[in-house]
Amino acid sequence: MSRKPRSLGLYLMVSVGLLGGCSVSSEGPLTRVGRVKVGIAYAVAVDGDYAYVTNNDGVVIVDIGAPTGPKKLALLKIDDGAFGIAVRDGIAYIAGDEDGFITADVTDPRNPRRIGLYQPGGSMTSVCLQGGRAYVGCGHRRLIVLSVDDPAHPTLLGEYTDEGRVMGLFCHGDIVYLADPTSGLEVIDMANPASPVKLTTVPDTPNAWGMDMHGTLLFLGCHANGVKILDASDPRNPKVVGSFSNGGEVYGVTGDDAFLYVGDLQDGVEVLDIRNPENPQMTARAERYGVHGVTHRGKYVHVATGNRGFIILEHRERTNR
Repeated sequence: MSRKPRSLGLYLMVSVGLLGGCSVSSEGPLTRVGRVKVGIAYAVAVDGDYAYVTNNDGVVIVDIGAPTGPKKLALLKIDDGAFGIAVRDGIAYIAGDEDGFITADVTDPRNPRRIGLYQPGGSMTSVCLQGGRAYVGCGHRRLIVLSVDDPAHPTLLGEYTDEGRVMGLFCHGDIVYLADPTSGLEVIDMANPASPVKLTTVPDTPNAWGMDMHGTLLFLGCHANGVKILDASDPRNPKVVGSFSNGGEVYGVTGDDAFLYVGDLQDGVEVLDIRNPENPQMTARAERYGVHGVTHRGKYVHVATGNRGFIILEHRERTNR
């Protein structure tokens, strides 16, 4: 399902219908310190002092060197908008919805420019990088593997046909974790990208959507089924060790060995203490509604929302971490 306004449905009902009567709120040590209006935002990647935020116009580049005073620097225009994004070594790798997979030179963040394109057809949803490869989710039924050794000329190495939809990706070595809302979390061996091998579908991971990983812990947002914490020490056989749900709609997750930040369309940003991953406990909440994607760096949480644009939160409990 596309997340564009023309087919947002519930997204618009939550983001617009509740905006007028909802004030900014926070519970516990989680406070908004910065905001940039970028319209409906879907995902955010942080590289150095810059955040790259996808929206219906493309990619907005924000200077976050001063977290309390973020500044919009530029827009990389993409006709049909963008969803997933990854940034490395001055190059942005973009899942450009119907426009295809796009690479852009962002070494001058005030003047981003497109340098490469690959158009496999279908809606691009997500992207992750591993070495000289980009793994790109193509929405319905496809994961493609591209060589990006030359970012200006991405070339196809192989593809995997999924049973449902590819909404989230995380790659580690030759292993790709694929979030499929239909079947759950799938694990794919990409040692030979021309012939991918599905290793397993992890039980108890329905509605899988967004992912992050820290060490051997894999964090999985499962839309209406909350968050799952998995032990991926055996990457060919991850096991769910903990879970959290309060009835919301989880899209994005990011975390480490102490805290997990959860982006929930209904409940905003939630902070879970996961020092005991088998028993996660919510310790704070902010923003309340309309959160799509999250990432964090130190005590700052960077948030892509459907109703307030791009937001920076400070998690004060992490001040000395």
